[in-house]
Amino acid sequence: MSEAHQKIGRKLSYCRIALQYYVAGRFAFLAQYFPVSGNLFHHALEMLLKGDLASQGLTDSDLRKRSHCLPDLWRDFLTHHPSLDVEKYNKTVEQLHGWDDIRYPGRVDNPVMLFDRQMTETKLDILGPDLSEENKYRINLEEMDLLIHEILRWTSVNPNYVRFFLRSKVAWDVYFSENRHAASSAPLADREEWPFLMD
Repeated sequence: MSEAHQKIGRKLSYCRIALQYYVAGRFAFLAQYFPVSGNLFHHALEMLLKGDLASQGLTDSDLRKRSHCLPDLWRDFLTHHPSLDVEKYNKTVEQLHGWDDIRYPGRVDNPVMLFDRQMTETKLDILGPDLSEENKYRINLEEMDLLIHEILRWTSVNPNYVRFFLRSKVAWDVYFSENRHAASSAPLADREEWPFLMD
């Protein structure tokens, strides 16, 4: 196998894990499981960024040294894609990184979790009396959908690759539910056209 094919294979290995985290994160969000949904989206973005960096030649050791820091991974990603217009995504990445603070209970006193399904200014507080900025954690489902699929597009991941991993009705339904940025606009009823999908 050529070096180029090995790099692509490593990239898709990370991408496969990222998609699993992403679909699981959507399920957790729709089920209103917080902070778990934020943590899962964090892992999804981390794996996508590391997959692209792997395709640029970084070793697994290099990627482990970058740990779970999304802002650092984002900056590394942008050095390989300098022509991308990503300013509107910087805040989303920064906010998503914050969810790593509350992976375990007790790390942050009285965290306030703010969530919304669409990209609007309206946010809903679901936990915590203290509204100081220091302990606010925000997540917006549509922002996550857009960012994940923009990265897939920027890194030339075939939409059919995404759809291939929707192997169950549950995964298919979770992926397409309220997702205006899905890799395909095919309606849910078209799931039966894919023979590799299993109930």
